Amino acid sequence: MNIGILHPGDMGITLSIPLQQSGHKVVWPSFGRSQQTKDRASQYGLEDVTYIENVLDKCPIIFVLCKNGGPLEIAEAVCKYGYQGVVCDADNLWGEKSELELADKYFSHGIKYVDASLWGWPHNVGENYSQDRVMYLYGKYAESVKSLFTNDYWNIQILTSSAKAHKRYLTEKAQGRVDG
Repeated sequence: MNIGILHPGDMGITLSIPLQQSGHKVVWPSFGRSQQTKDRASQYGLEDVTYIENVLDKCPIIFVLCKNGGPLEIAEAVCKYGYQGVVCDADNLWGEKSELELADKYFSHGIKYVDASLWGWPHNVGENYSQDRVMYLYGKYAESVKSLFTNDYWNIQILTSSAKAHKRYLTEKAQGRVDG
């Protein structure tokens, strides 16, 4: 299956590797991306289809991983295009309000949305860091996303509530800001 990655930064590649190992072709749009991102995607064998519209045409499932205002900009483009596949958003957003805004944007356009969060280090951080990676998924189509990964690269857990809220809790716990 063709799977879209928006965009192949360190964590995007960390998702791409096991998707490829599971037999999927990973595609991405290079338009407007840095040379560093283009080189990284090429190094890991991702297929460049130039524009986001081409990703949406080719891929029944896309993963969104980008920084800053990117998730909302991507949601706008995906909704405007009329995409009918599954969007799995694994961004770190700015709290519950922005997460609900993003989910509402997709839901209001009839897009199948999966809330995701990633816990662990990127693939290339070196041997001094844990290689344990957990992907938390939440939503009606979470099982569809989980089924893409046929190896143990990610420990995938389907939650009964927000994956992003769960990661916020884990982060605060690791920083000693919450008990439990």
